[in-house]
Amino acid sequence: MSEAVKKSAGWGSFVCPSCRLVFRIPRDHDGYGVVCPGCKEMLAIPDDVKIHKMLEGFKTSSDDQPEIKAKLQPAAEATTHQAAMHKHMASSSSPDWERDVDPDEVPKRSNHLVLSLLYLGGVTGFVMICWALFSVVTTVELEEVVERSDEEVPLWQQMNEELEVQKPAVKETGIVAIAQDENWRSDVVGAKVGEVARHIFEAESVEEWEPYLYDAENVMPKVRAYYAENPWKPVKLSEQFGSGALTVIPPLVKVSGELADYSIIHLLFERVGDKFLFDWEYWVGWSEMPWQEFKDEKPSEPKVFRAVCYYDNYYAYGFRDDKKWQVYRLESIDSEHVLYGYIDQTTNMGLIGAVAPHSDGSRITIKVHYPEDARARNQVLIDELVMPDWYDVERIQVPVEEEK
Repeated sequence: MSEAVKKSAGWGSFVCPSCRLVFRIPRDHDGYGVVCPGCKEMLAIPDDVKIHKMLEGFKTSSDDQPEIKAKLQPAAEATTHQAAMHKHMASSSSPDWERDVDPDEVPKRSNHLVLSLLYLGGVTGFVMICWALFSVVTTVELEEVVERSDEEVPLWQQMNEELEVQKPAVKETGIVAIAQDENWRSDVVGAKVGEVARHIFEAESVEEWEPYLYDAENVMPKVRAYYAENPWKPVKLSEQFGSGALTVIPPLVKVSGELADYSIIHLLFERVGDKFLFDWEYWVGWSEMPWQEFKDEKPSEPKVFRAVCYYDNYYAYGFRDDKKWQVYRLESIDSEHVLYGYIDQTTNMGLIGAVAPHSDGSRITIKVHYPEDARARNQVLIDELVMPDWYDVERIQVPVEEEK
């Protein structure tokens, strides 16, 4: 081994963690403690053996070298104190199962447990006492209420009883009378309207309809004109027609039934005496003019139309102002013809409130006409709501039993 290697092997290098100073010390100095020459901080603590050796090496009489002994003893005491502090910190940072149990801590933990149990027991006892007192008070109040109810009747209850005695007996209305009428039983009504419907739909000519039509005197001229260009052809009804659900609005009956080809038709009948008469205008959605003829001629005089009405937002030509006009889509019964009807919101809010269709459309009977300067064939003005349906609702009259 060369001399340089021997020299380097005899030294140990240190880096101070505080001031980052790099220095070296002899390797035979291990165990005696290292002090940084820069910041004077102790980097290695000497063990107990080295301390004793240091003390023995400097052991002299206190009279000869008192200052050396005084310096070494505080150093030894400081070393012992620092070792104890490191041990305490290591013990505190270790998990509970790795820490040494201090016998002095056991009695303290026992005392804490006893105090906790005493506190919990006191709280539990207090809650039980409060609950017992509340139960006793509630029971007493309930007994007082029961005793009072047996003896006293409140004033408001006495007044209600007097009013009940003075209230006149309710008279039976026509609705009760109809419910008790055998002629309004669903099976009886279904059979009768089914018979009338067969006379209508299976007739060879419209002239056979007259005995079965509602308001035949006024309706027959409309029927003849309606079928003048397209003569009537008999239609076969399904065998179950009239046996389904009925909507009874006395004296009217609404029926939805099937034809032999399974298409659905909606009919209206009115009871007159013991007969049920067929409402032809309701069935065909009769209007004062054919829809196509009305659009071609664009009359400025109001005409009556039965239409299915919806809300819409079609604003064009002379009806662009959505703040002035309320618009509705008006469809024919077969949905082949469409008109857009407008109402002036600034002057006719009452008519707007009267029309008010449902979200899925409403059947209404209205009067409409074209404006003088009409630019489109599908835009008309609504003048009047004739009926809120395709029949006159004033026909619904439930009779009231007369007083005897």
